Amino acid sequence: MLSLLASSLSAPVGNSTTSQDAVTYDKARSARLVAFSGIAYCTGTLGKGVSNWDCAHCKDFPSVKASTFSAKGESEQNGYVAYDPNDGADGSILVVFTGTDPLKFQQWIDDIDTIAVSYPGCAGCKVHQGFYDNYKAVRSQMSTLLDSAAVEHPKSPVYITGHSLGAAIALHAAVEVAGGSHASRFAGMYTFGQPRVGNSAFATWAASTLGRSPHFRVTHRRDPVPHLPLEVMGFRHPEREIFYSGSSEGSYKGCDGSGEDSSCSDKYALDVLVTDHTEYVGFDMISNYLSCKL
Repeated sequence: MLSLLASSLSAPVGNSTTSQDAVTYDKARSARLVAFSGIAYCTGTLGKGVSNWDCAHCKDFPSVKASTFSAKGESEQNGYVAYDPNDGADGSILVVFTGTDPLKFQQWIDDIDTIAVSYPGCAGCKVHQGFYDNYKAVRSQMSTLLDSAAVEHPKSPVYITGHSLGAAIALHAAVEVAGGSHASRFAGMYTFGQPRVGNSAFATWAASTLGRSPHFRVTHRRDPVPHLPLEVMGFRHPEREIFYSGSSEGSYKGCDGSGEDSSCSDKYALDVLVTDHTEYVGFDMISNYLSCKL
């Protein structure tokens, strides 16, 4: 698969940026959510520590209460719903999805399929079958936990996040939350190293559904995952890319509204640096994952 990778309004590089409709990227929010995305690797079969909130990075947020969800079988997926009382005046509710085993990123990249299936309720929309199946496998559990958290914390905003495969699942969850009964509570989605989820029609529909809420797809340098599945196979990203061209916690660029800005991640004809996929906004997914195993 890696061999196939060879085949307007933009904000300046800096420490803050706005997208084409003036929604501001919050770097502090991004750094907070990438940590929760990393913590997700300590759920289910990929690790331990989220249910009891005693993993290494869990201790960075000592007052958080989390409940995990998990699906086994053909579509294995893990994640958690949590309440963070120290995030703002009313705290926040987090919906977080686990990504691919960090020690198997290369294998996952090489083996990723390109099967697209119709997406309900959206004319002409098609989505990656595997990502959608993973989401559907945990949708009911996730929704039940979110409903309970929303009742218990009626004023708390809802954020959705995930890294890698978890980022793709997070997009599926976000469009349903933003268009569903918790729409008024949906405060934003930040994903990290997200692969393409659907076709152009889905990308346009997803961006419209998420609307003016802060939703950002963070990319890092030559991370290969945002290039998969390939555009030539009919897949496309939605808008609001934030591109870190150097250090994962250094300067960044707000990309144009196309979803495939040729001056951001998509400018590279060949992205093969898996190490750029394992570090986002200063958070090291590999060392975090290994700490879950100790």
